[in-house]
Amino acid sequence: MKNVLIVAYYFPPYAGVTARIEKNYKYLPKFGWNPLILTVDPRYYNEKVILEKNIQSSNIYRIPYIKIPFASLLVRGFLPLLVLIYSLFNYKKINAIYLTGGVFFPFIVTTIVTGIFKMPSILDFRDSWSINYGFDGRKKQGFKANIKEKILGVLEKISIHYATEVIFATSHLQDEYEQLFPTYTHKFHTINNGIDPDDFVNITPKKITQGKTIIVTGKFYLYTPSVIPYFMELLKNYSDITFIYVGSEHEIIKQFAKQFNVQKQVITYKYQLYEKTLELIAGADYCIVTNGMVNGLGTKIFDYLALSKPVLCFVPKNSILTTTLGSLDNIIICEPKYTLTTVDNGIKKLIHSNNMDNQEVLKDFSRVYSSEKLAQYLSKIS
Repeated sequence: MKNVLIVAYYFPPYAGVTARIEKNYKYLPKFGWNPLILTVDPRYYNEKVILEKNIQSSNIYRIPYIKIPFASLLVRGFLPLLVLIYSLFNYKKINAIYLTGGVFFPFIVTTIVTGIFKMPSILDFRDSWSINYGFDGRKKQGFKANIKEKILGVLEKISIHYATEVIFATSHLQDEYEQLFPTYTHKFHTINNGIDPDDFVNITPKKITQGKTIIVTGKFYLYTPSVIPYFMELLKNYSDITFIYVGSEHEIIKQFAKQFNVQKQVITYKYQLYEKTLELIAGADYCIVTNGMVNGLGTKIFDYLALSKPVLCFVPKNSILTTTLGSLDNIIICEPKYTLTTVDNGIKKLIHSNNMDNQEVLKDFSRVYSSEKLAQYLSKIS
């Protein structure tokens, strides 16, 4: 079995999006690849962790924690050097390197390990980097923002030049980069996010209230801040519906609920274990997913669909979510500009939708299949 070094700053028990790496770590051995994870001590995440989610293995190497001021900032700055040192010391047992997450260190590491030391590498774009102007598509203004954008753009182009293969999380994202870097399209590929079938075995629905419920797990305010005031105002018109929120924005949601005097209709949770979140989704009647980027598909939509829930999607015009899944009967699309009327129409369509079996559609979004594709690209370059 060959070894792949997976370099990821964020890895469980980080309380955020780590499923792409976590599932590759789980399934790559099934396809002939032994993953070695190089990440950081969880204390660098500044308490944004779910301790129960911690994965212990001799194949996971964490950069030790140093208790000094600005420790997280320093380890980010030195991460390229630390990855390089680890790679060179283990040169003989590493057949390929897979780099993901962050906006800085993958550029530097790829350029050095592949450009100079000729170690085959795959550069993974979960999101856009240099072409990412924020969640609303507006370009950041100011001298510092412009300088940062230019530097990252140059580093990104250099790293794409030297990377052996480049993977994107959505086809829209790949299309954008093909337009930006047409010279390198021969090394561009898409590996979708999706679901792990094992996660949905023996899920026990957790019903919070006797009435109907709408749930959001993940980001709501960050992606679509203009929707929340309309949504909270409209809750007053749906007195039989309770809104459940699970994620890092729980305090923000509480503030809006208080502001619009709908506290009795709003229940919030901090980050939960994934299994607990799935139980809450399974027990809910309707779901909402948001995304601010045209090329952003996310992972929550697949959880909702796997549990056969109707989903109201607040997404940009021509979003990949719309073009990929918008034709499903239990998907309701709501696009900007958002108003009280458009949000209300979306809610009305949602509560008149029915559960639907989406298993046939989800076959193309299996984490097992995604890991198999990654293994094929790793075998190609090693």
